[in-house]
Amino acid sequence: MIYYSEKQPSIIILDDSLQIKAIYGENIEFAEIAGISLIDKSMSDIGIGTRTNGYGGFGETLKGNFKSGNLGETLLFVESRTSPTIKIERIDKKDVYLSLSNSESTDLLYQELIAAIQ
Repeated sequence: MIYYSEKQPSIIILDDSLQIKAIYGENIEFAEIAGISLIDKSMSDIGIGTRTNGYGGFGETLKGNFKSGNLGETLLFVESRTSPTIKIERIDKKDVYLSLSNSESTDLLYQELIAAIQ
């Protein structure tokens, strides 16, 4: 269980949706996305808040449902000290934050997401 929880999520971009395969994974339809942005900060710098139902890890891995005073309820799939961080704003659903194990991988994922939703 710990191995699976610490493992980097598998992100699959389909024609009309984004699949995040991980513990507490999520399918995000492109139609429910209000915006995608790349934040030049780590999730630790942005403000993680408190885990409400998720994995807090032994290291920096955070997955699942979190709540913070400045962000509200969120869904995280992040390495908490790695920047940048991708923010996916959804219509009438929790915002999703993603960051992978290194900045290059996160940048590449962001570019692929932008291209896919256009």
